[in-house]
Amino acid sequence: MVGDICCEEGDGRDAAEMNTYRSQLAVGANLLVSMGTMFAVGYYAGGTREEPHGPRATMCGLASCIITMLIEMTLFLIGASRVDAKQAERAEIAKKGAHDLTRLREYYPRQILAPKRRVTQFTRHNLKQM
Repeated sequence: MVGDICCEEGDGRDAAEMNTYRSQLAVGANLLVSMGTMFAVGYYAGGTREEPHGPRATMCGLASCIITMLIEMTLFLIGASRVDAKQAERAEIAKKGAHDLTRLREYYPRQILAPKRRVTQFTRHNLKQM
């Protein structure tokens, strides 16, 4: 009846997708702010000169709010599918026994061989030359 639930093995998806409450709050806040903003834009755009705060403005605001929610959900699902694909790739590599860090380039060629961005420092000397 009492089991060891804290050390249960999982697939790691929970830890990879939203591992802290701050990331969960960030996703929720992003959704609320974008929906609220688009409601305000739709409400303003849907108003007429004779009736700026009428039912047409409200309906346009609600429609833009719902469309924004659908777009946000689609973007969230795309991100979740990318996490799933990355985990499947890592599981496949783990099945091959790729735990040797010296062979990392062989198994992750895109991530390691990607060109690095050049970072420039702005100093007084560099700014004077410009």
